[in-house]
Amino acid sequence: MGWRIFVTVLWLGWFWLVGSVPATAANLRAVVYYTQTHRCRGCDLSRANLMARDLSWSFLLTANLQQADLRGSNLSHSNLSWARLNGVELRQGNLSASKLLFANLQGANLQGVNFQGANLNSADLRGADVQGVNWRDADVNFADLRGAHSLSVADFQKAQNWETAMLDPEVKQ
Repeated sequence: MGWRIFVTVLWLGWFWLVGSVPATAANLRAVVYYTQTHRCRGCDLSRANLMARDLSWSFLLTANLQQADLRGSNLSHSNLSWARLNGVELRQGNLSASKLLFANLQGANLQGVNFQGANLNSADLRGADVQGVNWRDADVNFADLRGAHSLSVADFQKAQNWETAMLDPEVKQ
């Protein structure tokens, strides 16, 4: 009986150490390593629960963050180039001054995200929800926003190189 209590306490302590249960994360070891170091090049953080964390200055080049929960997280000044972020939950997140070159953000929930000064050169945002996004001084050169939901042209024009972004024909008018 005593060993069961010990194992239960150890198990709960582990998730307390990590911060929150990274429910169904493909690689728990990668989640633990990333939360401690903010570095995880090419690692699998899919479906990880990293909600409302200070993850600024992270190095996540080519990382898999598909369907991760990053709501309210601070990823400012991070490198997420070539990262797979499709279906990610990033509402109210901060990605200011981050690099997202060639990042895949298809179908992501980006409501209220701060992209100020971020580099989204050739990023794929098809079908993403971009309601209330701060595009000021973000570089969207050749970014693909076809099918993006709630795209405000007036706000989007505050971005750099917005003329070269791929938009639905009715949006460009």
